[in-house]
Amino acid sequence: MKKILTLSIVLLVNLSALSLNANAQTGIPTPLIGDFAQQRNDVNFHRYIDGAFDGLSTYDFVVQQRGQQKPAFCLPAGVDTSVKLAIELIDGYVQANPLKSDADRKSPTSIVLFLALESKYPCK
Repeated sequence: MKKILTLSIVLLVNLSALSLNANAQTGIPTPLIGDFAQQRNDVNFHRYIDGAFDGLSTYDFVVQQRGQQKPAFCLPAGVDTSVKLAIELIDGYVQANPLKSDADRKSPTSIVLFLALESKYPCK
């Protein structure tokens, strides 16, 4: 189980790294958690978070349906996967797990959203 979770996290980090590289080529920066306070009200940031939330939720749904592995998080029925909720989750996660290093601040916001979902909505 730990191997699957570790592999999932490594995969997400590698996908984020690819995203960073692709964004560097297109000139569209990937929002980093260190810039979260300045970006939280930006419409483009909201689009990014909405897409990240949708992608993470879809992936977790597919994992649950296939029964291949335990999902990383389990959203309760009726939870509105909105940008507002995503920002609240990120805020709560960062408050509970302060950014301690430059590497922490350079983490893609989508990774922090994933960790926040995993922490707030663990599967039982």
